[in-house]
Amino acid sequence: MNSKDENKNTKKNNIKLIKGIKTELGISNKNTKLYQNAFNPNIFMPQVTNLFPDHKRIFKNLKLGLGETFSNTIKDTFSTPLLGISNLQKDFISLINEKFNFPIFKDISLALDNIKANPDSVLSWEIYYDKLSEFFWIFPYKMTTKDLHELLQNVLTEDDFDSYMEKYFNEEKINELTNDIKSLLSKDEVKNFFDQIMFSYNNKCYALANVGLTSIIDNALSFYLFNKKINKRRDIFKPIIDDLNSKSTDSHLVFIVMMISSNINLLYENFDFNNTIDINTTKKARRHPFAHGKFYSNKKTDTLMLLNTLYYLLLIQQELKEYENSIKIQNKFFCIEKQIKD
Repeated sequence: MNSKDENKNTKKNNIKLIKGIKTELGISNKNTKLYQNAFNPNIFMPQVTNLFPDHKRIFKNLKLGLGETFSNTIKDTFSTPLLGISNLQKDFISLINEKFNFPIFKDISLALDNIKANPDSVLSWEIYYDKLSEFFWIFPYKMTTKDLHELLQNVLTEDDFDSYMEKYFNEEKINELTNDIKSLLSKDEVKNFFDQIMFSYNNKCYALANVGLTSIIDNALSFYLFNKKINKRRDIFKPIIDDLNSKSTDSHLVFIVMMISSNINLLYENFDFNNTIDINTTKKARRHPFAHGKFYSNKKTDTLMLLNTLYYLLLIQQELKEYENSIKIQNKFFCIEKQIKD
């Protein structure tokens, strides 16, 4: 094949690459706007199937236009369907911005910029997960994806984010959150206990509120345990996340469960009481020292975070009903009962 034919084939391949990948990534000019309000009553409806392209066709386009080595590198990112998409998008953005400077790639580069700017894209949701895990938070109660997307571009530290949360959770928002939590609590004695927690909060007795909230959270997590006597809570959501990722599950639900898991794992951090308790986050809420009377947090931001966590724990129970009483421990690790082999 002469150089003229090679150039012609390369041009055809590039055109196929652009058309194919734009279609497969769901970045056409008619993008569907998802979840104007991130947490309305229909939060977990499966409305994001357009964000899960057929990755086999993507790999074919990659191999055609970019070569087998790069396509195999991208293919390795598909450890799960969910995170694979966001990693794929990030790799495309990096490749197009850094390696290709030709006019033919202008359309796809602009389309990829739209992915970054879209607060409902899978890539944006992975950023929410990363940053909120870093800041020891779950998606703030009733905040929209648009507002969170903008906020995370302007705050750099946990302190900055906490300061914003103290303003965001004003009296009206706290009243709404309190009412929603009470409506999700099933037992009257727990509702009465929660009223006492909020009395402590309103009187700035945050240490009492934090200990009380942690105990309700502890019980809420037992929802998934087959054996309610088990004290372990760290990584309780790992087998659930693995199972959700093996299915065609609404990506927003998966990301929310991932956020909750990250939050719970930090809340249930263990400490050696023979040494000084060193907590390396701004918020100091930790169940282990609380339960043993070794340390307490009297910070308002801890209370706000724990209220937000409790809300989500109660909210997702209906969505994760199939996992109720299904989590067991095998070889010191949590697993779903149906996955245990005799």
